[in-house]
Amino acid sequence: MQVSVVSFSTRVMENFDLKRYQSKYELLAAIDTIPYLSGTTHTDEAITFAVQHSFSAVSGDRTQAPNVIIVLTDGQSSSPSQTMHAAYQAHSAGITTFAIGIRTSDYIGELKYIASDPQNVFQASNFNALDQLQNVLSTKFCEGKYICLTSIM
Repeated sequence: MQVSVVSFSTRVMENFDLKRYQSKYELLAAIDTIPYLSGTTHTDEAITFAVQHSFSAVSGDRTQAPNVIIVLTDGQSSSPSQTMHAAYQAHSAGITTFAIGIRTSDYIGELKYIASDPQNVFQASNFNALDQLQNVLSTKFCEGKYICLTSIM
């Protein structure tokens, strides 16, 4: 399994690309060091970056592997129309997209548009509640063509 992480707020930052970590222990340690970025929510820029850069051969994308984006956000995007366009571009590229919202009452509609399937939308009341989603997401990934997440968690 290859994982890339792109953080976003006012700006987009690639934490690491798909080629960076081969060991689950190194990957999990790297994920634990990712800082929370405060600022405005440029979800559209993060999705666009992932589509155009993260899923490229130079970043380690493999043509035979399914491409999946998991958008984790704690607020509505700064530009909902641009986020809808970016999500459309991801869907058109065949990228399966999951949307996870923290405190989502104001922007659940946007999450539904980001996700490539209504079953790919998840909500958490706060960041601590994300732990509860781990099993749900693992099950969802294990249902179909995706590698079972339980192998890395």
